[in-house]
Amino acid sequence: MSLLGIVSILVGLLSAKFAMVERSRLRVFTFAALYVAHLVASFVYFGYVQAEGGDSELYYYDELDFYNRAFGLGTGTLIYFVQYLKGLIGGTYLDYFMMFHAIGFCGVALLMRVFEEIYVGLRTEQQPFVLLLLLLPSLQFWTCAIGKDAPLFLAACLSLWAMINVRKRWMAMGGAVLLMLLVRPHIALIALVAVAVAMLLEKQFSKLVRTGLLIVALVAVAFVITTIQSAYRLDLTDADSVSTFIEARDTVAQSAAGGNTSVQGSFAVRMISLLFRPFFFDVEEMFGYIASVENAFLMLIFATIFARIPTVIALFRRSAFIRYAMTFTLGVAIVLALSYYNVGLGLRQRTMFLPGLLALFVTILAIRAERREDLRPVPA
Repeated sequence: MSLLGIVSILVGLLSAKFAMVERSRLRVFTFAALYVAHLVASFVYFGYVQAEGGDSELYYYDELDFYNRAFGLGTGTLIYFVQYLKGLIGGTYLDYFMMFHAIGFCGVALLMRVFEEIYVGLRTEQQPFVLLLLLLPSLQFWTCAIGKDAPLFLAACLSLWAMINVRKRWMAMGGAVLLMLLVRPHIALIALVAVAVAMLLEKQFSKLVRTGLLIVALVAVAFVITTIQSAYRLDLTDADSVSTFIEARDTVAQSAAGGNTSVQGSFAVRMISLLFRPFFFDVEEMFGYIASVENAFLMLIFATIFARIPTVIALFRRSAFIRYAMTFTLGVAIVLALSYYNVGLGLRQRTMFLPGLLALFVTILAIRAERREDLRPVPA
């Protein structure tokens, strides 16, 4: 490891400056535990790809010579970024793993702050067990390697933090959307739709502003549909085209750390598979069992959310932050359910919408804590 890797490790540690609103022993200890877990995951991932290979090799070695082609968004952006830095300052394969580890961990630190700010906004004490959500394997493992997952996760967390007070943090939101645009343009468009929906229901805006936001949302939706149709040759307005696309995708095989089981069936089946597979009955290795434990916990999260639908509806009506989180999460999940084709890939890509889902869950927990505090008897 060279100086680049060491600096990257230090950058991850410096994210402690924005991970906490108020420092406490518990939060500092949690931050340290999260950092160690994320760093260890990065070394484990590095060892895995050294032995088995993986997508990260594409970005570092650029065997297909993308760097000397015309610049392009998506995969091309990351290849160009890594190859440009390699030519400028050098660095080993492990150095760039540490760099992307730092990028992904900054997302973890931001999500930690989002959870705390939710409780601060409701003027109630944060429940310690909420911090355990940040130890979900998907958040730690898939965001620690060279690839799209780390920057997209950071962008999703940054956009959530910005939406808590978007009038003051609009530059952060712009940076999050720009990062999404560079890595996955259609995700950036979904974020724009979510922002428009979030602000559209704010009563303090005039009809003219609301109309403008509605136009932005509609234009962004149109671009999302156009992008998907261009990328996947899929006409979302034609049921036969969607059916043919899903059948074609099911014939494709690709391996991934979480498993390469092809997902077949209706859109509902694919959505459920994206959210909750692999489960214990269809895994055969350690990584699969770890993912199954996480998926069982995600089922509990969804059960909690659905059990409190009236609260969720009320939150959607009165909170721009929740409207953004819900719209972005649902939009990304729908696009992924249409386009992903195996369980392992689904595990990786859902890190884009997990922050919004967890933010909604934590908000529900915070409201429950607030109501319990209100019901406590006043000391005589």
